[in-house]
Amino acid sequence: MAIVLAGVFRTRVAHNLDFDGNVAVALGFTGLPDGNEMQNNTVIGNLSCSANNPRPQVGDSGGGPSTVLGNVSGQCNNPLLVRP
Repeated sequence: MAIVLAGVFRTRVAHNLDFDGNVAVALGFTGLPDGNEMQNNTVIGNLSCSANNPRPQVGDSGGGPSTVLGNVSGQCNNPLLVRP
């Protein structure tokens, strides 16, 4: 059995962050894929997300939206993930 979890939590990124091509295969408490969770980060540059399955999500982490000082694009352009 493969358990793959990807995510970014409580991280400070001094430049751009590209979160691309991650696939989560483990199931969480909700019965939905438990991975690609992104919460409570600070990105000084741009945040870009693409080709992730599932899309980056809040999940069951209980965290809050991230702060991005640059542009947000792709799958991460979601007010639940990033403060507007």
